[in-house]
Amino acid sequence: MRSLLLLAVFMLCACIVVGQVNFTPTWGQGKRNAPASDECKSMDTLIYIYKLVQNEAQRIAMCERMSITS
Repeated sequence: MRSLLLLAVFMLCACIVVGQVNFTPTWGQGKRNAPASDECKSMDTLIYIYKLVQNEAQRIAMCERMSITS
């Protein structure tokens, strides 16, 4: 029952976030007028996220190794 409630809360939050990302009354020209230099920032962000995920995977692996040896 608890996992079902958690899933429902997660789905509700996901719907709210999608609504916030996609809706705005004054959309205007959007990102079509954005400068081209933002492309490098996107790659830097992806590399940063990749490193974060990699670090967390290493921490999880280390915790699993410690729990096996205990």
